Amino acid sequence: MGRGKITISRIENKTTRQVTFAKRRAGLLKKTNELSVLCDAQIGLIIFSSNGKMYEYCSAEASSMENIIKRYQLATGTRIVEHHNDSIEILQQQLENLQRKEKILEQENGQIYHMIKEHEAAAALAQHHQAQVTMESKAEDENRNQLTHVFEQFDPFAAEEQPSSTVLQLSNTLPSNFYPFRLLPTQPNLQDYSLN
Repeated sequence: MGRGKITISRIENKTTRQVTFAKRRAGLLKKTNELSVLCDAQIGLIIFSSNGKMYEYCSAEASSMENIIKRYQLATGTRIVEHHNDSIEILQQQLENLQRKEKILEQENGQIYHMIKEHEAAAALAQHHQAQVTMESKAEDENRNQLTHVFEQFDPFAAEEQPSSTVLQLSNTLPSNFYPFRLLPTQPNLQDYSLN
């Protein structure tokens, strides 16, 4: 008795579909291996399941799937785009751009740092100058006060202003021995005499 012919169509039941995939995948890998060993063929087989899982087979003579793909490209004249290398180049360019931006930012940061330091130095100098001016002003005020105090101690007339008549009166009250060489009005003026 032979098997009846079955129609090939998508299996609707998910569990049955997964079981069938596992069995047929194993059978396909077994037949691929047999073909490679019996006929000395170089075979590369890639299988993706419905949920994206990858299975691959590469014959021992080919040594790697990459070699089989290269032979396929040479034989057919087609080129498979290597997105991996493109993405590496893009990442390399992005890295270079970021390094350039970092260098520019470091230079700007250095300039700003020097400007801040110069501003701080100028502010400190201005503050020092202001403190020095304040100290000098206080010292001048203190010296002025000390001089005023000294003048008040040694000059009794400095404290209050006296009218000029009072000052003249005081000068007349001074003892006569205070001015021992005072000219009297009855004496002739010595300057009127001229020597001949």
